[in-house]
Amino acid sequence: MVLVDTGSAINLCPSRTAYAIGSKPTNFVPTAQVIRAYDKTSREVIGTVKIRTQVGPGQQDIDFHVLDVPATYNLLLGRPWLHQVKAVSSTLHQMLKYPHGKGVAI
Repeated sequence: MVLVDTGSAINLCPSRTAYAIGSKPTNFVPTAQVIRAYDKTSREVIGTVKIRTQVGPGQQDIDFHVLDVPATYNLLLGRPWLHQVKAVSSTLHQMLKYPHGKGVAI
């Protein structure tokens, strides 16, 4: 389950997901960044990791911030991903459109 959050300034990967797909702490690029969560608590970033993801017909290598947080989703795709794939989101229609090949992926 992936959450697309147009209000999020980062792409987030919970640590349980990172470990489940085979990433190890040695794969994480260290960072001293601290993230303020929606509940106004501060969380330290374990590191960043590049994960190949497939959304619709397209595959992209996406940089994720790995945090040790409880989450109901496996990945959170935020504005950095939306800008990377040039996607236009519609929360009303619960869909995304982005250029893919010579057409548009929905």
